[in-house]
Amino acid sequence: MPALLFRGKNKKAVIDIHGGPNWHYQNMWNPFVNEMLARGWSMLQPNYRGSTGYGKNWQNASRYKMGDVDTSDCAAGAKYLIENNLANKDKIVITGRSHGGFLTMCCLTFYPELFAGGSAIVPFMNWIKSHYESREDLQHWNIENMGDPEKIKNYGFGVHLISF
Repeated sequence: MPALLFRGKNKKAVIDIHGGPNWHYQNMWNPFVNEMLARGWSMLQPNYRGSTGYGKNWQNASRYKMGDVDTSDCAAGAKYLIENNLANKDKIVITGRSHGGFLTMCCLTFYPELFAGGSAIVPFMNWIKSHYESREDLQHWNIENMGDPEKIKNYGFGVHLISF
């Protein structure tokens, strides 16, 4: 999985998950990264399946099943840090905004053994409610990437978005 890795001086790490989901991290100045590095923390910014910049197959890999391969990719980042002695197992935290906040919650739920803690910033908690309260352009994006809530409502929120 492609990711940006900024190595700090100690064995503590933050996994910072971008939103979107179809955005991506690139090497550019980021005050959060600078602050964490100044404090000795490493920072891993995964471009999980669903991110842009790696072709349509990669970008569409989580389509209609968000919270599946994108979650496992972010968890794989924590495993990478541990296996390569870049962070102690009990010193990895995870954070993200919007879809990154959703994935933060997924990681903490499905892989609690990998994380000492996390902070989900402005995650969507109820996709159906969020869909109907969103702007029209976002509703179109939701349908294109997660399906039409009118057609899938009988399947339930968790079954549709998270299929482990």
